[in-house]
Amino acid sequence: MLRLAALFLLAGFLSCSGERINTRSPVAQAGELDLRAWDFSKQGSVNLKGDWEFYPGKFLSPAEAAQRGTLRTIPDLWHGKDAAAENGMGYGTYILRVLLPQHTEPLALRLPSVSTAFELFLDGKTAMQAGIPGINAQVSVPAYKTGVAETGDHGGELQILFHVSNWDYRSGGLWMPIYLGAKDSLQNEKRNADFLALALFAALMTIGLNSLLIFLFRRKEVAYFYFTLFAVIMGLRTLVTGEYLLCAIFPSIPFSIIILLEYLTVSLSMFVCSSFFISFFPVKIPGWLRLLMLSAPLAYAVFALLAPLPLLTRTPGVIYAIIIASTATLFIKVFIPALKKHLQGARLIFCGAVVLSIATINDMLFSSFLIVTFDAVIYAQAIFLLLQMVALAGRFAGAIKRSETMAEELGQSNQRLRVEIVLNVEKQESLENLLEEKNLLIREVHHRVKNSLQIISSILSLQANRINKTAESGVLKNLRFRIQALSLVHEKLYNHVSTGSIMLHDYITSLVSLLSSGYGLEKDEITIEVPTAELEVDIDSSIDIGLIVTELVSNACKYGRGMQETGSIVLSIETRAQDLCIRLCDEGPGFPEGFDPNSTKTLGYLLVITLLKRSRGILEILPGPGGRVEVRMPLARIRC
Repeated sequence: MLRLAALFLLAGFLSCSGERINTRSPVAQAGELDLRAWDFSKQGSVNLKGDWEFYPGKFLSPAEAAQRGTLRTIPDLWHGKDAAAENGMGYGTYILRVLLPQHTEPLALRLPSVSTAFELFLDGKTAMQAGIPGINAQVSVPAYKTGVAETGDHGGELQILFHVSNWDYRSGGLWMPIYLGAKDSLQNEKRNADFLALALFAALMTIGLNSLLIFLFRRKEVAYFYFTLFAVIMGLRTLVTGEYLLCAIFPSIPFSIIILLEYLTVSLSMFVCSSFFISFFPVKIPGWLRLLMLSAPLAYAVFALLAPLPLLTRTPGVIYAIIIASTATLFIKVFIPALKKHLQGARLIFCGAVVLSIATINDMLFSSFLIVTFDAVIYAQAIFLLLQMVALAGRFAGAIKRSETMAEELGQSNQRLRVEIVLNVEKQESLENLLEEKNLLIREVHHRVKNSLQIISSILSLQANRINKTAESGVLKNLRFRIQALSLVHEKLYNHVSTGSIMLHDYITSLVSLLSSGYGLEKDEITIEVPTAELEVDIDSSIDIGLIVTELVSNACKYGRGMQETGSIVLSIETRAQDLCIRLCDEGPGFPEGFDPNSTKTLGYLLVITLLKRSRGILEILPGPGGRVEVRMPLARIRC
């Protein structure tokens, strides 16, 4: 189960490619952004930061956007009466005119969350909406939604118009960066971000379930119970922050529930985290300090459940102070003493706590718009939980009586090994008997096939002797030679120790001897040059080579001995580079001018060409004197 969780986390990290932000991208000025010289395919997405036109207290239609408004710098956060209402509340219209290249790939906008309801118009058409932006709290419906909106056919100019309202949060506005880029790229980034959140959620739930099962079997290990709660809370937080996947999974979920879960996961995680460390490390903490550490986040959680949403969202400083105070207390009273005592798992958890603390401080400043970085807690949580998981696993392993368990397991393993050895010996003897029987059967098959082919050859020989016509007799004679080539293969396989292959040198020598005898040649009239290195080939390849050699030698015996029917024939077989080369030379008149073996209608060369196509080999007619033929077959196609 732990391995499954680690795989989920790893998959999430690998899938998170991040948004392609080019820090040198142009900045909007006076409500206009000139991107006519921008290449989205090479330079990536553009952050639509800079000065947008803003119309506080007005919802302008796209047709009314010609009038001039005030300028607001995006990302933007409302304060006071910025949006024509009190305390960061109100509504208004954001407008940006973007000049684009005439010919570009399909574009889209990557939208983060907007505080707290919006409707996006691109060139006068609604492209995306979250909730219902309204002129007052009675008609406005807040919602969080992230996604990608396609721009469509922009024609070189794009008008981006937002209706934004906020009557429920501490501040409104386009508070997160918006990106314009290639549609496919931004859609991939959105899918990767969603997959990362789901992978982390699945991993955290798996880790929590694993810890819960351990706790159920060992109730005294309370640290596993707190670790389970911490993993579940952090898993839930991945769904109510960042891409707000809980809103995508349950579109009808109230906005107040999302905000409540966002704040509760912070306060409750601090309570559970403190409880975990106090129970994990046996260090002395004053009772009043322990009570204060645990009661402060619980009190804030109760406040979050009872407070109105506008009031709750104005108290992040309170929970930040609780987190800082609790973290400092844990370092001073728990982590440092545990390190000094060299307690098991202290170093791992200390490192994880440092990483999580740094990421938490970064996110506090980032969410308060004091620095421009990124949401780092989601990664720090994964690292922190993995280190905690390793520490818990080490503690659990150390609690087991290793000596007794290992001795018992060793005895059982030895007994199983003895039984397996006996079974393996019996199986090996059975397999050897079966292998011997198989070899005998195969040898018998080759013997019977060889005898059958020899019978057919004898019949053809008798029939050829009864035919007076030379042409028909020659056809039967050629056919008999081909059958003898096949028969010889099975004879070699029968006599060979390994029934799967034969020695090429021995086979070719015997085959040429048969052919020379059939054509009435002396032994020294055909010279065979085969490499001394023994080359073994399987049955299929040996049949192909045998038939090719039969046709070439037969043709040389009939036509390549000169006018006096004398002269030597040289057959050479060698391996050259990655090919098996078969060359035959005779002292005859050679081939007629323009002779093409690929277009000839003679059965012999048709057979050779067909066999070579199967093995991807080639046949080449070489220049004289005499007839010279070379066949090259790739060694990779010959199973040796």
